[in-house]
Amino acid sequence: MRLIGSVEWNDVELRGGGLGPPPPKEQSNRTFLFLSGGFARVGSNWITRRLVDQIDRDEDFNLAPSGSIELGYSPPVGQADSAGRAALSGSMGRLIPSGFALATFAASTRFSGGVENARLLAGARAYVLKGPWTFVGNVSTLVGWNLDPENQIALDGETGVRAYRLHAVEGNRRLVGNVEARVLLVNEILQLLSFGLAAFGDAGWSWGEPDGFWHLADYGVGLRIGITRASKNSLVRIDVARAIRPDPLGRTGWLLSFSSGQAF
Repeated sequence: MRLIGSVEWNDVELRGGGLGPPPPKEQSNRTFLFLSGGFARVGSNWITRRLVDQIDRDEDFNLAPSGSIELGYSPPVGQADSAGRAALSGSMGRLIPSGFALATFAASTRFSGGVENARLLAGARAYVLKGPWTFVGNVSTLVGWNLDPENQIALDGETGVRAYRLHAVEGNRRLVGNVEARVLLVNEILQLLSFGLAAFGDAGWSWGEPDGFWHLADYGVGLRIGITRASKNSLVRIDVARAIRPDPLGRTGWLLSFSSGQAF
């Protein structure tokens, strides 16, 4: 069990630019000095598995229920505005045949004359491990209410639908589902690199302003390169994905992307 404390300074000023004039002043200028405190309980039911999100590495996962709650207040001192905020998060997991599953959630909001910038995130993921193969299924949702203008919820390649450019669709709600099969091809070479392949399919839905309702979907293949002696950023991901539903600009076709870490 842990006690949590933090001090956070937030100063936001939105200006006009290529996308048009700034929002109204009450939305485009915000200053907060949040003094926060909370409580966290972390359970202990650890398992160790290989070939999960890394290549040729053992990884630890905690299946025990864990969670935290934090409350904060910004006093009207100097330029700071008066506001409160709250955050809640939790996770748990369980063993399944040949693998395990994890579920997570997080919620946060600000209070200043009402609920502002409220966000609710929930997700579940399952792994099935068969020799050099790893099969992954993922579903997640993010819902927002009265969001700050700069915090629109994107549906794009960075949030799980890999054939779409950044900020392809924006709204205030999204739902994403992914399936992926990963296989280890080459074990550690010279204690430096390991190689694997992946095949995947992604689908996502987005609602709300400014883009309205959209459904995106893709499929593709990818190369996975494990940098086995690196302490951080130990996986390089290169994906080639084909969009099978158009984005708001009518674009489909193939997209090549690369990043460190898995896509979800």
